[in-house]
Amino acid sequence: MIISFKQVQQAMQVYGSQSNKGNKGKVEKTAKSNKLDEVALSTQAQGVQTAKQIISQLPDVRAEKVTQLKQAIKSGNYNVSGEDIAEKMLGRALVDKLV
Repeated sequence: MIISFKQVQQAMQVYGSQSNKGNKGKVEKTAKSNKLDEVALSTQAQGVQTAKQIISQLPDVRAEKVTQLKQAIKSGNYNVSGEDIAEKMLGRALVDKLV
């Protein structure tokens, strides 16, 4: 599955517009006499929060992959065909146009 930058931007816009709707700013009182504030998150919001936490723990760069590619380039064993490059470029362009 190819996810384009355009798709990521659209998802962020949808998420932003949904988070601006609903119970934003609402505070519910508990039954306790000390009247503590309480926040209840939907299961979808909890899932998003969990995903954000997992993603934030992942490294930005896969060091092992970078090392392997550097070694392959230095040794002259890294070859990419023009067809592979063209296929990726066209696939990305198609995904961006469909979205």
